[in-house]
Amino acid sequence: MRTAVSRALAFCFVGLLAICAFEVLTFELPPKGGSIVWEQRLSLHISLTVAIGLVAFLGSLVGFALPSSGRQVSIKIAAALGLLFVLLAAAVVVPMALSVGLMLGSLVAFLLAVGLAWVGTRMAGTSAA
Repeated sequence: MRTAVSRALAFCFVGLLAICAFEVLTFELPPKGGSIVWEQRLSLHISLTVAIGLVAFLGSLVGFALPSSGRQVSIKIAAALGLLFVLLAAAVVVPMALSVGLMLGSLVAFLLAVGLAWVGTRMAGTSAA
């Protein structure tokens, strides 16, 4: 279980780092007098980032903890899977969360993280024995 937690932390950390870098580079600066709309958009982006980060951690923890014939992935592969998760989440989950709802988007992100962690362990993992 300790290995699954460390892999999930790497998965989540790289994912959050990529999301925060993207948000910092693309989010607009506030107007001079301040704006309520800008503050609402900022709180929406922060809540989406936190929700995707939490879902990424929980989903990858489940995915890495699932039995996969005694295989384990390295921290580097877990981090690469976290980056792939962010790319797929940006393409699929965020538009879904904004159009259908945050709960369904979070569920899809959770299943995506579980699937990526489990399939990544099955494909790129080495024998733990």
